[in-house]
Amino acid sequence: MHARLFGLLATTLILTAWASDASAQYSVPSQASRSSDEVEIAYGDSAIVKREETSLPWEIGASLNFVTSEESLGGQELALTDVVLLRLHTMVSLGRFELFAGTDILPKQPSYTNEHVWQGSLAGIKTAINKNISVWARGQGGPQLDKAGYWLGGDAAAQYRYELQDILFFESSLGAAHTQLLFEQDVGRAYFVDEIFTTVGLALRDPDRGKFGVWLNFDYYYPVFHRPTNGNPDPQTLGSLDPQPRVNVHLGALGAITDNVSLFIDYSILDRGDLEEATTTMPILNAGFDQSQIIFGFMRHFGGAKRR
Repeated sequence: MHARLFGLLATTLILTAWASDASAQYSVPSQASRSSDEVEIAYGDSAIVKREETSLPWEIGASLNFVTSEESLGGQELALTDVVLLRLHTMVSLGRFELFAGTDILPKQPSYTNEHVWQGSLAGIKTAINKNISVWARGQGGPQLDKAGYWLGGDAAAQYRYELQDILFFESSLGAAHTQLLFEQDVGRAYFVDEIFTTVGLALRDPDRGKFGVWLNFDYYYPVFHRPTNGNPDPQTLGSLDPQPRVNVHLGALGAITDNVSLFIDYSILDRGDLEEATTTMPILNAGFDQSQIIFGFMRHFGGAKRR
C-alpha cells in the first residue's frame, strides 16, 4: 500500500515538473502566491505589492489556520480552536520559473478524534508567459480522515491578470484538478474525481509603497468525471462518490512590517457537498467538507528586492 502511494506521488510530481511551461500560485497554504514579473501576489490570485526587481530568490512563510464547521468530525461541530493547522511553505525563484513546496501539520484536534499529525504536502512549479498571463501546475497528497488511507491530487491552470487602475487588479484563472483516494483496505476499483475550475478576484493595494492590500476571490469547481458512481458503486464496499459543484470565497488583508516581512489575515468559506450526504464530501480534513477557515500568517522574503 505504502509503495503504491509513494510511487503515485512521485509520478504526480514528475509530471508536474515535466510541464516546462507550467507554473502555479502557491496555495497550500494559499497565502504566498506571487507572479514572476513586477507585481507581487500576496494571497491566492490577488496582486498586492509592487517591487523593483522581477523576482525574489526565495521566501519562507507560515500560518495558523483555525477550522470551523457544522457537525462533521465525529458528528460534532468544530468551534474556533478545536482544529488548528500549522502550514509551512518555501518558494525559490530560478529565472522566470519558481519552484514551491509546503506541508500541513495538525497541532490541535478534538479529544474525540485521532487524525494524523501530518496532514499533507505539495510541490509545484509556475512561470509567467507574459505580463498578463501565467501558468502553473502542482502535485499534492495527504492522509484521509480516520486513518482510512491516503489521497493524491494534481491540478494545473492558466491565469490572467489585468491592472484596472494603479491600485486595483483583476485576476481570473481556468484549470483542471484530479483527486484520487487510496484506501488501506482492498477495494474493487479506483475512487477519484476530476473537476474543472475557475477563479476570479479583485485586489486593492495602496498606491505609494504597497505596504497594505486587501483581496476578494471566488472559486468555482465543477465535477466532470468520477468513479464509482451512485448507480455503479464499488462491488466490495458498496461505496460511491457523488461530487457536487462548489464555490469558495476568500477575503483577506496584508500589511508589510518591513521591506521583506509581511503579515496577513484571511477568512475563507470552503464549500464541499452536504454534510448529511457523505458521498458528496471527501474524507480530507482540509477542504474535504463544508467549513470556514480563519488564517493568520507571515511571509519572509530573502533577496535584494525593495519596495518602490
